[in-house]
Amino acid sequence: MLEVIASVFSISSLIAILYMIGNKIPTLSGLDITGYPQNLREAVEMAKSYTQNSKQVQTALSPDMYLQRILSQGRIITLKLENKLNQWLVESRKRSQERRDQFPDGYWGDVRNEAKDELPRRKRHQL
Repeated sequence: MLEVIASVFSISSLIAILYMIGNKIPTLSGLDITGYPQNLREAVEMAKSYTQNSKQVQTALSPDMYLQRILSQGRIITLKLENKLNQWLVESRKRSQERRDQFPDGYWGDVRNEAKDELPRRKRHQL
């Protein structure tokens, strides 16, 4: 049953396509194609003249636009790098603060305290 329905749809679609092509052939045959290039050399020359006369193409391909694109890309990259470095710095400070909280004085604090206890402070001589 499904095969019959599928074949009916396929045949009707083919007939509709052939009908549309049959209606368009006279219209297409009546078109004037003298303005279009006949070979590759003419097509290249036509494209070249179009690009030389087009303001949009000249603007898009200008050296100033390339410079602007490169500089904006560089700015985006430096902003991303700066953000990443800032995140690393914040994490490093957080780890350092956690270590300081875990070991308040640490080794150097003990050495400093011992040095204060052992050595008396010198007095300065006034002249």
